[in-house]
Amino acid sequence: MTPIKQTDNTMNFQPCWNDVDSGIASDLIGHFVTCIKSLQNRYPSLSFSPDDAMSRLWNHYKSYLSQSIVPGYILTVFNTRLVELPWELFFPTQHVLTQMIEMEADSIEEKFIFISRILPQINWSAVVEKYGSHFAPTDPNAPSDLIGSLLLLNIMMLSKKRIMECQDNLILELVEKVLSFSWSSLSASAYTQIIQWQEDHCNPYMILEEKSCLRIAIKLLRVASEFPLKITSQQEESEGAAEKRSCCVRFEVSLILRCTKRSDISLDLYSVSIRDLYRTIEVAAISDGRPASPDTVTLLSEFLNLLNNSHPDSTATPTILQTVLQSILSPHPGSSRPVLPLPTLSAACRSLASMSHMTAVIESALTTHFHYLQPGPADQMSRMWSEVLATIEIPTLSIDEFVTSSLSNRALLTLHAHATKQLPLCESLVVEYGIFTQRSEE
Repeated sequence: MTPIKQTDNTMNFQPCWNDVDSGIASDLIGHFVTCIKSLQNRYPSLSFSPDDAMSRLWNHYKSYLSQSIVPGYILTVFNTRLVELPWELFFPTQHVLTQMIEMEADSIEEKFIFISRILPQINWSAVVEKYGSHFAPTDPNAPSDLIGSLLLLNIMMLSKKRIMECQDNLILELVEKVLSFSWSSLSASAYTQIIQWQEDHCNPYMILEEKSCLRIAIKLLRVASEFPLKITSQQEESEGAAEKRSCCVRFEVSLILRCTKRSDISLDLYSVSIRDLYRTIEVAAISDGRPASPDTVTLLSEFLNLLNNSHPDSTATPTILQTVLQSILSPHPGSSRPVLPLPTLSAACRSLASMSHMTAVIESALTTHFHYLQPGPADQMSRMWSEVLATIEIPTLSIDEFVTSSLSNRALLTLHAHATKQLPLCESLVVEYGIFTQRSEE
């Protein structure tokens, strides 16, 4: 089954058939496909065996059928018929997956389109299940390499407009299956490389489109970083989970910020993406059971970079600020008590460069923290203020600017927290009295 033949002892080649004979050639290749199906049924695949019919066929396709000198009409005929093979019985090795990934960068798009038609047919659950036992004993990185390659291939397919227009249902079904896999074996370094590929090859403005393929890819990337899709009981995380989640949030923030460079984007589009990202962090914090953990503070610091790095002349900046504040003021209804106000205080104090933004975020966090106060012991309010004072860290070199911004934003809770935090530093009642009288005069 060779698409071209050598005409003489030189390196001159010519096609085995002309375009007008493609119908006859398709029928002949169809008989070949039937033969392969029979062989596969008669001699079922041994997991990851290089000698079974499907593996041999793939090697032939990669080595001969997909050569750049093969005319496009011949490649189209082969691709059309070869997708009829029983790919559900194919067990691709890491080498094969690497070859598939390399085809994405090929100038001949039909090659990767062929890949996108066979990938949904492969029984990935069986492949993932058997991969660890087959390769892990000799290569501890094998499970990470496999799951990383599968993730990247899905991301690549979702980024191809032509593929998604022709067979979006098959790709989306594959994505739904992949979402259910365990991603704990995926290393943080491999995940970072996949994020980088996505950032380099995506249209950042699609992050604002709720039903875009990029939003589907982001959902997959969140799950791969071990973000839970919904509130779950506390589960054991991999060693690199925190780093992967931080990378994921940083990636989404960078895309939103790239959108602020354009003035022709509707401001209403920003709110959905920003609220969804904040809710994702919140669900992870609730599920983790340790909402004030350093990892949560890191994620919120990455999230608040929306306010630090927005384009200085962008009309979207006020909208982004209001959406961030509204997200803080609207905690997840599935939690009996808001979990992010205190870590938001820490993140705001550590990461926000603008005092105006800092005091606005702190005020919103404090409002949420006390708004959902439930009836309880008399010392409950005192205990909640103690939590706040232990968390808030006002920059000592910018106290005057901090107070001025608090007054400008009418951040009364923030001012009270600042004044109360200053009291233990006072040497006398006169100094304490001066703190409050000075603030009231201002």
